Amino acid sequence: MNRSLTSRFAWKRRLNGVLNWIFPSDATTCAICGRPAFTVGASSHWPSQSENSRLCAFCVQDLERCQVAVEQHALQVENAPDRRIDVYSGIDYDAFVRTLFRSFKYDGVIELAPFFAHVLFACWQALDEFACDCIVPVPTAADRIRKRGYDHVRLLAERLAGHVQLPVRPALLRVPRGGAFTQSQTAKNAELRRRELAGVFVPNSRRPIVGRRALLLDDVATTGATLAACANALFASGANSVIAIVAARVR
Repeated sequence: MNRSLTSRFAWKRRLNGVLNWIFPSDATTCAICGRPAFTVGASSHWPSQSENSRLCAFCVQDLERCQVAVEQHALQVENAPDRRIDVYSGIDYDAFVRTLFRSFKYDGVIELAPFFAHVLFACWQALDEFACDCIVPVPTAADRIRKRGYDHVRLLAERLAGHVQLPVRPALLRVPRGGAFTQSQTAKNAELRRRELAGVFVPNSRRPIVGRRALLLDDVATTGATLAACANALFASGANSVIAIVAARVR
């Protein structure tokens, strides 16, 4: 079973697949816009028809028109004033992309994983061939994984790993704070993010990163606080170098 999916989420999808096979219909509803969705052919973003079955032709066309333009910027790592990491991003976090991420992260539309993996692959192509030797996904809070049924960042990491032939190494763990449900970082400013993320990411002793060249992967970069906190933890646990890639950037 895919490690990025919980058993409950995976079995639910399998059951829905069986029910759709027993009680077929001419059209389903698009998981993004709600319009009738008919199975469409494979594209550059999707390797098979089965992964397109919940998206309508209009949304598929919108995705095809979404221009990938890789940008790079330097991000300072906290607690290390002389150390910076390069961050590569693929697309702007505009209104359309925001809708896609909402569907992907909160509504169970994991059919969008190939599209975001395609964007991340474009970022990876901008790197030096020997810049990294493993992919480290930014860890998602355990309570969010239980609620959603899947780890969306780990899902993207595994998708990308299949394209670039690098192992996924969960070298970081996310420590829960105070027992409360993890709050989204989206609406918080940079200073508040840095304070609340202090000490949240810790090394995974079962997946040591000593001497490794880590490719840190996340979905969206807003202020860079999450990437900086993760890079700081990776360097502290012995990583030789860290480069970050994200699918989307907030301007």
